[in-house]
Formats: sequence, structure tokens, C-alpha cells
Amino acid sequence: MIRALYTAASGMSAQQTNLDTVANNLANSATTGFHQRQVQFEDMIYQNLITPGSAQTQQTLSAGLQVGLGTKSAASEVIYPVPTEPLLTPEQETSIRTAREHS
Repeated sequence: MIRALYTAASGMSAQQTNLDTVANNLANSATTGFHQRQVQFEDMIYQNLITPGSAQTQQTLSAGLQVGLGTKSAASEVIYPVPTEPLLTPEQETSIRTAREHS
């Protein structure tokens, strides 16, 4: 019973971190230079209740049974958007190219 409570509590804590990150993204989306963040999660550990390959009867083998013991936030990555518009106009590119050729 206690294991189930710890597993549920770790999931709620991870979800709270995710919700905090989404709220931060929304609150700062209009800020100049802001980059969105995304949280990555991972499993904490698995407990083997039935070992894979163990004999259940003389004719069948068990595929195994594992129980997950929770989750945690593993990383918070920054998402850099890919520019959809060119950074320079064609006139600016031409002027830079000619300046490089004359120097």
C-alpha cells in the first residue's frame, strides 16, 4: 500500500513540475528573447515481481512482471525555434558579399 502511495506522489510531483513549466512558458511568451522550455521525465526504478523466463508450469515460461516505482523529471530542455524568415534581405546579403570582395 505504501509503495502505491509513493508511486502516486512521485507522479503528482512530476506533473506539478510539468505544469509549472507550461505556466512559465505562457507567462513569458511575449518577453523579448524568451525560449520555451520542455521537461523530460524518466522512470525511477522497476521492481521484478516475477522474473522473466521463470517456469510457471512445466510447459510454460513467464514473460515476467515488473512494477514501476515512480517517475521523476530528468531534464529541462530549451526549445530554440527555427527561423521561418531569412535573417537578411537579399539587398543586405548582396552588400555584405560586395564588402567582403572589396576587402
